[in-house]
Amino acid sequence: MSQSTVTPSKNRILPIALTFGVGKVVCVLVAWAGLLQPVSSQSSEPPADMIKFGVGIGTSATAVRTEIKRSWYDWRTTEKEVHVIRRERQVGQPFVEQRQVISTSYFVTDVRWRCDGATEIRELFVAGVYANGDAVIEKWEFSYPDSAVDSEPINSNGQVTSVYVPLSDRPLPTFSTTEIYRGTTIGRIRTIEPDPEGRFVLALTRETVTLYRIIILGGMASPPAVKLSQATEPNLANAGTITILQHNSEGRQYHLGGGSRWSDDPSLNWVIILRDGDNDGSFDPPEYVTAQQYKQYGYDQAGAWAKLCFSRLH
Repeated sequence: MSQSTVTPSKNRILPIALTFGVGKVVCVLVAWAGLLQPVSSQSSEPPADMIKFGVGIGTSATAVRTEIKRSWYDWRTTEKEVHVIRRERQVGQPFVEQRQVISTSYFVTDVRWRCDGATEIRELFVAGVYANGDAVIEKWEFSYPDSAVDSEPINSNGQVTSVYVPLSDRPLPTFSTTEIYRGTTIGRIRTIEPDPEGRFVLALTRETVTLYRIIILGGMASPPAVKLSQATEPNLANAGTITILQHNSEGRQYHLGGGSRWSDDPSLNWVIILRDGDNDGSFDPPEYVTAQQYKQYGYDQAGAWAKLCFSRLH
């Protein structure tokens, strides 16, 4: 893995006060044309079914949502941009927004945060494809400036107190990048899902529609290893998303479904479930679950699941 530190000097910040509610925007379904076309070493943009266009409320993915902090992330494939949007307020005050726009040297095909329960986006995993056809996965680790500073001068009691610094007055977070994978051996990467404990990242490819796992323990990345293929589960051919979930009694699960991060396919009423009840990183054999079975298991009930990650673009 290669690593570099990036300062936010080339990124953009847009502070604004927000007092309105967030509405949902309907996203455009991207056609899955040419699904099995081979990778071209001379390709420019990725295929149409891997391109996400818009950035904005309703097309971004929620990472953090509390009474005083909100965080989203979004991306534009062809513009090679990732947007990280943060909102913060003091109790009883309107939200203030900070937007960090980060440019990449590759076309971005998926972005996921490591949902570790933090109140900030500490890590983003970014998948993409270079113009020469190389697939890539990077890990971005963010370092945040303080939200409070010591008061000057010392107060009348001889004590130093902390003074809140509004989000709009803080510098952008810095971040370092680590290249987890780059190459053409597995084809283009449609979607990724990082392990909340940071042990590995799952990658679902486009051409062969195969699920790979890349171990990233100890600062080293292993070569991609096949965790599920169509030879074992033929229905994987229609998969386009990976979602990590935590069942209240059954433990960790990974759901592979149709559509994409930003669009559903209503004709695909199924999910492939990989279970890891004790969260040791070893998956049970896959189970193909229809919509009817999903309900029979009680999986359609929100109370069955712990709030681990936001699964789709909101």
